[in-house]
Amino acid sequence: MLRVRGNHDNAVAFRMDCGCGEAFRHLSVATREYMWQVLRPEHLAWLGEPEPLLETIIDGRRIYAVHAAPSDPLFKYLPPDTPEAQLHQEAALADADIILMGHTHKPFLMEVDGKLLVNVGSVGQPRDGVPEVSYAVIEDGRVELRRVAYDVERAAARIRALPLDELVCEQLVYILEHASAPPKQLENN
Repeated sequence: MLRVRGNHDNAVAFRMDCGCGEAFRHLSVATREYMWQVLRPEHLAWLGEPEPLLETIIDGRRIYAVHAAPSDPLFKYLPPDTPEAQLHQEAALADADIILMGHTHKPFLMEVDGKLLVNVGSVGQPRDGVPEVSYAVIEDGRVELRRVAYDVERAAARIRALPLDELVCEQLVYILEHASAPPKQLENN
């Protein structure tokens, strides 16, 4: 299993801003503060342990793994509709056959300049309209995106039981149930 440090792991482990988009920043702040109350020092260390960039070889294929993008491993967004010129620039920065990313929570596979760009999606808080776990498997040199259904209602009930602001909980639940940002009526005023 490959593991790189993401922006929220970084924020919790090192007590920093998550650098996420404005629509989700307040949720990050609320949950980060809660994490600092409940996680033990060894858990925080585990979150901060992986590097934000990992290079390895799997099945003879050179892998370059980051949370966000080659030019900014923690914070840059590369959604599926990123302009082609920008994708070429990002691909040129990685000496790899496969570039793994995930920051947008939107899975995709695309070839750019002979390199496979893979956004693995999200195990939590999907943002592509499909409320399932998304991940990638590299086997025999090939990459496959996979989905797994899980008990969203059970996860939602656990979120609602957290000692967080009710609006924050409902926004987090909405993201799980709809795999998208909450509508305006659920936003903070």
